Amino acid sequence: MEIKTIRSSARAKINVKRSIFISSASRCDSVEDAKEFISMVRKEFQDASHNCWAFRVFENGKISEGYSDAGEPSGTAGMPILNAIREMDLVNVAVVVTRYFGGVKLGVRGLIDAYHSAALEALKMAKVIRLKLKNVYEVRAPFEKYGEVKAEISRMGGKIIEETFDSEAKIIYLSDSPIVDESVKIEEKFVEI
Repeated sequence: MEIKTIRSSARAKINVKRSIFISSASRCDSVEDAKEFISMVRKEFQDASHNCWAFRVFENGKISEGYSDAGEPSGTAGMPILNAIREMDLVNVAVVVTRYFGGVKLGVRGLIDAYHSAALEALKMAKVIRLKLKNVYEVRAPFEKYGEVKAEISRMGGKIIEETFDSEAKIIYLSDSPIVDESVKIEEKFVEI
């Protein structure tokens, strides 16, 4: 399985009829990460008229989504932000759009367009990357077999991510399937491709 996400945070600002919209986007690898990011931005811009948000996260084998209009008329802020994330086919992303009201009412259509555009601006500024879901395996080997096991993992396209040594060698590696017979799958992890 492959997903698209952003590598790091990005921020953009647009002006619409004297209202200022500041959009903040961040990679969030869990719903908890997304909520922490949203809380952090809301705290940073606590003097704003509105801090509307949306997130889209792949967690526990499914995509979880959430959004809030944060006091704007229903359907005019959170959903347009979420639609911007969906439009770019991104997951593991949260976006907060902060609005400082400029004195001119935008109307329903104006709000929808402004929040959507602001979210897209930040997402387009962020570096989009592709991730592939890989299995993480652990294999233990006596020291005399360590070199042979390590060479086999590399030869078959596995990526070693950790090695530890106590009474024997322990190798943790990424691969689509087990490479060495004694390998035990310990988790799944998204890695950049």
